[in-house]
Amino acid sequence: MWQALPLQAQTREARVAWVTLTRADPRSAFLETFRVRLRELGRVEGRDLTIDLWGADASGARLKELVPQVVASGPDLIVATGGPTVRYFTEVPVPQPVAFSSSADPVVGGLVKSMAQPGVNRTGVTFFSLDLAPKRLALMKELLPGMKQVAIVGWPPHAGETLELQVAAETAARLGLGHSYHGVTSGDELDAALQAIERARADAVLVFAGTIASQFPDRFAAFSQRTRRPTVSAWEAFAEAGNVMS
Repeated sequence: MWQALPLQAQTREARVAWVTLTRADPRSAFLETFRVRLRELGRVEGRDLTIDLWGADASGARLKELVPQVVASGPDLIVATGGPTVRYFTEVPVPQPVAFSSSADPVVGGLVKSMAQPGVNRTGVTFFSLDLAPKRLALMKELLPGMKQVAIVGWPPHAGETLELQVAAETAARLGLGHSYHGVTSGDELDAALQAIERARADAVLVFAGTIASQFPDRFAAFSQRTRRPTVSAWEAFAEAGNVMS
């Protein structure tokens, strides 16, 4: 559990490197929640805390270049937002502690050795995608009892993609649904995938929690509203953008 440092220990300014595969957004809801919690623990940005933002603009190659720079900048803590981001920190020596979030199982994804004993200087939280993807499919079926075909959109580089797709496919079969998978890694590939989904006349779209859902919620919402196909994923912002639910 996180604990506030004693006041006498808070004389030195702490530096945190906030690293994301997407665009570094100082107004990110995730970052703001992080700031709020640190204030509750006695660390205030601009007083005894500095948060450096590092963003790769959805480029894995750019993130790979940034990782050594982040490490060399000497932060006290590195926050790697998302499984795809922390993956790059497993490929080089990193002396600093790394806190991460991941929609995949961190053990299955090779980020830690076990949940109880990570065995490395990385620790974090999981979003339980393997449990929630089937629930989202079940909710979609309740909303659309006549649904026959669901399109699944994911991000192939994600460490847990294969297992999440397997679980989603098994759930779809159990619900009597056919499915198609569309792996995308860029905005252009997403546009092509949405066109294919429309041509195939899928009844609804499930977007795996992760990079694509968090980066393009508005694009999914525009597609959903134009074609009248409900689109479901994770994140509050995904639903707020105009998609049916998250």
